[in-house]
Amino acid sequence: MKDGYTERYMSANIGKYISACSVVEIKYSMSGKTNRYKYELKIDDAAKIESKMFKKLSLDLVFLSPQLNQVEKKGDFMLKRIFEAFIDNYINKEQFEMHLLPASFEQNILASSNASFRVRLICDYIAGMTDGFAIRTYKRLFDPDFGSLADLV
Repeated sequence: MKDGYTERYMSANIGKYISACSVVEIKYSMSGKTNRYKYELKIDDAAKIESKMFKKLSLDLVFLSPQLNQVEKKGDFMLKRIFEAFIDNYINKEQFEMHLLPASFEQNILASSNASFRVRLICDYIAGMTDGFAIRTYKRLFDPDFGSLADLV
């Protein structure tokens, strides 16, 4: 890992795992009616064992690490605050106070009398955010030191 070969090694393994798979025809009561039940994926046993080992290793070292969980908690906190700000501006008031969303989203929100649909539009907007865009949005909404004209681009 220190030499920087991990990514190259894992990329080669992905190709190996793909090659270890094949599609085999099976006999099943539904296989004559649809291809969905006519075939199954056969995976080489050695590839399965190695893949499970890498899954456990990545879970133990990366995905269950306190550092990643801390970043995930921070992300959850930021998205919740962004959602609450949008809900407060667009749903909880008779008329929204500020333009926090792009005009097309605002128009769709205004056009709907269904509160659940309006909330869904806000959820869809947030779901479409990249990590970087969500961080910038959070900072523009809540960080007093962020928000000059240079930060808008």
